[in-house]
Amino acid sequence: MAEWVRLGLDIGRFDDATFDPRGVVIARLADKWAGMSATSLGADQGVAFSDMTGVLRPYRGGGLSLA
Repeated sequence: MAEWVRLGLDIGRFDDATFDPRGVVIARLADKWAGMSATSLGADQGVAFSDMTGVLRPYRGGGLSLA
């Protein structure tokens, strides 16, 4: 079973052909998720895209999404 499915993250974006789990970064504080960022690679275009970045409300404003 894919790791993101095991974690309960089985959403449509992960079925996209450009999705690569190596482009997902998860920020954790102890055993809780604080935020995440996902990227995809347009290899045929020679570019990378930031698909989404999110930080949970208690951790916003501290520069986490800039890391």
